[in-house]
Amino acid sequence: MEADYQVQEQDGPHDHPILHEPLLYISNLPPYVTDENIAMAFVTCGPFRPKITRDGSNNPLSGTIEFRFPEKAEKALATLQSRPLPGLIPPVPLVLSPYPPRKPSNTPATTFCPPTTGQTPPCGV
Repeated sequence: MEADYQVQEQDGPHDHPILHEPLLYISNLPPYVTDENIAMAFVTCGPFRPKITRDGSNNPLSGTIEFRFPEKAEKALATLQSRPLPGLIPPVPLVLSPYPPRKPSNTPATTFCPPTTGQTPPCGV
């Protein structure tokens, strides 16, 4: 985060059980969603700064929303998650998370095969 949006570390437990910094991850936005569309949704949670990666493709957009105050990030997560962005048709629900998106794994899934007893067929048959 940039210097003017940094918060000081606090001693002791955090107020929010999962939100430890004033930053939310936003994902699965259609490429036609603008920063102005996002600003309309977050107007009651400011000050904030959207940082959405735009590569010019038709792929869904993702990025972060930085807040100056942790309580505003908490408010946004509690009140805006899954709500539609105002003014867009068809409706575009907000997908917010305090955690960065996980990248899909290239490792194939493995299947556990218990030892056979002679009465059951082996796995994969």
